[in-house]
Amino acid sequence: MHPELNELSNAYAVDMAIQHETDRVVVVRFGRSNTAACTEMDELLASTMVRLSRMAIFYIVDRDVVPGFDVLYELEDDDFALLFYCKGRRMQCDFGRYGKYKLTVVPPSTDTFIDVITELYYNAQLGRFICTSPWQS
Repeated sequence: MHPELNELSNAYAVDMAIQHETDRVVVVRFGRSNTAACTEMDELLASTMVRLSRMAIFYIVDRDVVPGFDVLYELEDDDFALLFYCKGRRMQCDFGRYGKYKLTVVPPSTDTFIDVITELYYNAQLGRFICTSPWQS
């Protein structure tokens, strides 16, 4: 876990974070903080948090502390998963892999990740909750 990221410690806090943000994309990282991929993703989130603050807000959820989402979002096989929400709705983004609801691979660069969040944000502002990522994993 990265100290600059907002940690949600129960299911109610996750639901409130998703429901109460109306202007930005809510990015929730579900994962186990002790895995290398999860740590790498946390570093990427922390490094882009300020640059993307007008478009997105980032939260992290430790699956060991809040296990209720594992079955709901099919997280059992993933080291981490980024899920995206806007205006209380889950967004779909085609990353070129099976499943359009979550990103389970660390993008190759900061700019690539910023492009993904920008695409999600602009589509959400237009009322479209389905988009295609500019980066295919």
